[in-house]
Amino acid sequence: MNLGPALATLPRRSITLLLSSGDTWDHGRLVRGGESDGATFRGVVQPLPEKKLHLLPEGEQAFGAKLIHAKYVLQTSDEATGVLADYVRIGTTRYKIAAVGDWSQFGFRRYVGVEEVWGR
Repeated sequence: MNLGPALATLPRRSITLLLSSGDTWDHGRLVRGGESDGATFRGVVQPLPEKKLHLLPEGEQAFGAKLIHAKYVLQTSDEATGVLADYVRIGTTRYKIAAVGDWSQFGFRRYVGVEEVWGR
């Protein structure tokens, strides 16, 4: 079953990838650098159902989260390799990409974006 056509019937929102420069890890904590707008793409954005909270890493399950379906490729962080998570803006709210699901066989990828709360 190809879910791509079904998702195409849902309202799509504009999503902006946020580009950062100078982000680093310091003793396990992310130190943010500068930020600018990157690519803008469209996707289906839905609230993350409570029963899907297990998709989130521990410690991020209590914050506002969205389920994002898009063709654009995003990534989560991996401290071991130094890879930093992508951040996106939907409307005026920033979200960190906390989980990625490759659903390319259905024509899209599924992401969980956790609302950015400064100071955590």
